Amino acid sequence: GLDPQTRVHIWDYVDELRVRESTTMFLTTHYMDEAERCDRIAIIDRGRIVAIDSPDALKASVGVDTVTIETADDATARDEIARGLGVEGEVLDNGEGLRLRVPDGESFVPRMFEHLRNKLGHEVELLHDVHERVPPIQAIGLAKELEQYHLFFLEDLFAPEDNDYFRVVRQQTSTPLAMGELFVNQAEYVPLIRDRLIDFIRVHVSSIGGLSIARKLAATAAALVTVGIVVGAGPALAATTDPPVDGTPSVYVVDEEEHLRGVLSLRDLIVANPNTPITEFMRREIVSVPLEASAEEVAAVLTKYNLLAVPAVDDEGRLRGIVTVDDALDRVLPEGVKRRLPRVR
Repeated sequence: GLDPQTRVHIWDYVDELRVRESTTMFLTTHYMDEAERCDRIAIIDRGRIVAIDSPDALKASVGVDTVTIETADDATARDEIARGLGVEGEVLDNGEGLRLRVPDGESFVPRMFEHLRNKLGHEVELLHDVHERVPPIQAIGLAKELEQYHLFFLEDLFAPEDNDYFRVVRQQTSTPLAMGELFVNQAEYVPLIRDRLIDFIRVHVSSIGGLSIARKLAATAAALVTVGIVVGAGPALAATTDPPVDGTPSVYVVDEEEHLRGVLSLRDLIVANPNTPITEFMRREIVSVPLEASAEEVAAVLTKYNLLAVPAVDDEGRLRGIVTVDDALDRVLPEGVKRRLPRVR
């Protein structure tokens, strides 16, 4: 629960005591950067010491770092990385990505992004998810190193308990930052949004307190960061409507080229098995309107099918927007009628 500066001061004091008093000190920690400052580390599992040695010896016993890459074609990526970087990769089962084992992941990742930028140019958006796996000081250095490769965003740079480091890294680099999958309460994410210390936030509905909290978060953060609500229902892309349809928001499912493929309720999405693809329970019969439809035509469709919103698609079936019943009524009702409508208080 200590802020980064206090942690540093405490460790400086511990180091001073150890030298001045020649005293052996026992400490417990779950921070890797703190453990690395010790002479010897004991790893305890269920009350039993399973490993004990110096930090360097323990790291050497593990042997390598693991870097996992997700691509549209993992086999091709494996071959390209082998040719360009001299690292052999392993394609994982079930489309879970490409695994690389390297001696020093911290130095390999910037080298990999350099190779990718040289090979792909800047038209392709690149992301990197750190998964809070490196100590905060190293994470700051990584963010600075990757700035030159213009990432779309760098995700989960710090664990939630290290949120104060976001203020530090914001002063050091312009790399866009994403965070949120481990957040469980408002005290963790509100300061980051308020002070614009992150650029993207992605949260799990079940972790932050349910759909109501998620909608409040989306409304609060919309003007400051990009919000993603994770409900865990498969790989398809989706855009939610606002306001709700039939009491719950509808989710319009699109493919990688934004063609409208299906629709389902947000309730169905939340209660679905996380391993079930959206395509297995979405409805494929979709009511939509063309982009050139007039306000009267849209209002007629909304009335005929008793809808509160309808998707608008182009000639190739790509989703281009959503028209709500309020939007349609505002266009078709005469001014005299609108003036006589009761005000919402």
